[in-house]
Formats: sequence, structure tokens, C-alpha cells
Amino acid sequence: MAVTPVATEKFSANNKMETHIHAPAAAATAQTAKSGATTEHWKAMRDYTGIAVMATWAYSGGTGIILFDLYLASDSSGSDVVLAKGMGTANASAACLANTIGDSVYLEISAEDIAQLGAVAGVKYTHVSAWLDCQHNDDEVAVTYVRFGAKHRESGLTAASEYA
Repeated sequence: MAVTPVATEKFSANNKMETHIHAPAAAATAQTAKSGATTEHWKAMRDYTGIAVMATWAYSGGTGIILFDLYLASDSSGSDVVLAKGMGTANASAACLANTIGDSVYLEISAEDIAQLGAVAGVKYTHVSAWLDCQHNDDEVAVTYVRFGAKHRESGLTAASEYA
């Protein structure tokens, strides 16, 4: 169904919002970059003008988020992966990127930036994923992806409810 200018779904018909829970590896005490048991969520960018990702520290077992980056890939399985943007890695013994319950970190990237990075690398990047890690295996983080600027607006693009 097409969205009219008088539709009541202004945000959700123009943007795709999804939230996932990041729970680090159960066997680790201090995570290192790119470790953890969370499933990768590659988001297709074909129909959007950009993506914003926010990670909010939700449960404390340690001292918080120590890594938050955006990666690009040429398909949904994570081929040709390259770092697009990042906040870097905080030393587990130093101040974390987010160290109080409710603290958030945020990154975004536009389709133009994705295309430019692909042109330089000679790869057509089509998918984006956030990569984060926490200081402790008991930390949990809510990660919200917002793909914005839908090229094909429609009612229900963002689900009214999501079940894990």
C-alpha cells in the first residue's frame, strides 16, 4: 500500500527500524575485538539512503561497551568485509565507550559514503552491520538499526511489534 501525505505513519513508513540483543560469549570474562556469540545481522541497503545504529548498554556484568564499529559487506553472508566507521576499541581496563546502564553509542553512514568506499576498493558493498563488544561476558546491549530514506515507502515498513 502506498503512503499518502496524510498517512499517520510518517516515520515507520519511511524508515526500517529493528532492535537486536548483543550478548557476548559465555566463556569469556574480558572480550577482545570481534569475539562474542551474537549472530551477525547484515542489513541490505539497496532500498535506503542510509543507516543509523545505536547500541545501548542494558545489563551490567562488567564495565560496558569497549568496541563499536560499522562494517560493510558485498552480500548478506559477510563477504568482502571492510571497516567503514568506528569508535575504536577501549582498553578493557580503561574507560569504556559506554559505562553506565542506559549509555549509548551511535554511528551512521549514508548510501553515498558506502558507494564511495566501494569505488575505492573495487567492491560493490550492499550490506551494513554493527560490530560491538563488551568488557565482560555478562554485559548485554540493545542494538537498534534504523535504515532511513526508504526508496519505496509503505505502511508497516517498521513492524508495530517485534518478537525475539
